[in-house]
Amino acid sequence: MKTNPFHFARGILSSWLCVIAAYGGPLDNWTARDSGVSVNLWGIAYGKNTFVATGDQGTILTSNDGVTWSKRNSGVTAGMSGVIFGGDQFVACGAPGTFLTSTNGLVWTSQNSGIPDSLSAIAFGNGQYVAVGSSGLVVTSENGREWAARSSAVNGNLLSVAYGSNTFVAVGFRAARDAGLIVASADGVVWQNETPWGKSLSGISFGGGTFVAGGTFFSLIHDMILVSTYGTTWTDRSQGIMTSAINTVGFGNGIFVAVVHRLGPEGILYSSDNGASWARHDLSEGYALSAIAFGNSSFVAVGSGGTILQSGNVSSAPSLAIASTSLTGGFQLKLTGEAGAVYRVEASTNLPAAEWVDLGSVTNNQTSMTFSDSAASNFVQRYYRVVSP
Repeated sequence: MKTNPFHFARGILSSWLCVIAAYGGPLDNWTARDSGVSVNLWGIAYGKNTFVATGDQGTILTSNDGVTWSKRNSGVTAGMSGVIFGGDQFVACGAPGTFLTSTNGLVWTSQNSGIPDSLSAIAFGNGQYVAVGSSGLVVTSENGREWAARSSAVNGNLLSVAYGSNTFVAVGFRAARDAGLIVASADGVVWQNETPWGKSLSGISFGGGTFVAGGTFFSLIHDMILVSTYGTTWTDRSQGIMTSAINTVGFGNGIFVAVVHRLGPEGILYSSDNGASWARHDLSEGYALSAIAFGNSSFVAVGSGGTILQSGNVSSAPSLAIASTSLTGGFQLKLTGEAGAVYRVEASTNLPAAEWVDLGSVTNNQTSMTFSDSAASNFVQRYYRVVSP
């Protein structure tokens, strides 16, 4: 059974280092949902107990649970690329300069922005909507109806934008230098700190006090993952997955999820320690996913040909934490999960792990219990995970 991380912590025990990672099954289990459409879907957001997905030909889809989807009348035929929930409403953007607003996801109103260029993504923060697009396009609005063009001061295409730490951060690529770029703004009006990275950055998300941006290094050699607290200084957390790129990044329930596009099965990366460490799950089919959102205890991803995938219930996932670092009593882990559920605790000496060794099977008679590894001090380092059979 393949698994992915939910929690990560470090503890120095005497002269040896023990790293623990808790894993669970919900993000290993993705189910294809019937969208009822065959057009490409480019954006998804969650708000007011509703998922909203956007796509080509003015497509708007909604769902309360991520399982059953209904098509809504957008009133437009333009491709809709991005959507956000903020300011108590949904706002979607697309081409050429098309904006749609809705208070419930069911009834939509077209807004005339007067912007002639295509828009890729939209974010909301500090009472301001910020949408980005081709040729460094940035437009802002306080209400989603009236929009003003701003200068990002870059000659490149902006593909994604997020808000956090009192800052808007947009990512994309600059064709002239064949380089990814990052620009930041406190208000969405004045932009600065252009930072070139790799070949292209296509997705960014904020959560847990951290920005995570994804893309690809030069000529699709491998994925690129960057993390930052304030959107100015970045740390490289790339996984070195050959011939791959990160298409999109999402956050929910303390977990970052990144979609990996590569030559072969598309995959999902997960991190529950603000992007410091990641684990991978390969999807069984070659989905081309473009956006992901969290809501109603699950992640939902959308992509080409009307593809919609939904993860398992993340809120029910088991987790691990350090209970005791006593060498005499054995390294003790606190396992938290569903009462009455059966879990297996496994260990490996490195990540990514070539092999996991079963340490034992336990029944969680209460919501939490203690598991001891008396052999932990025999290893320089050890990684742990908990999985459900």
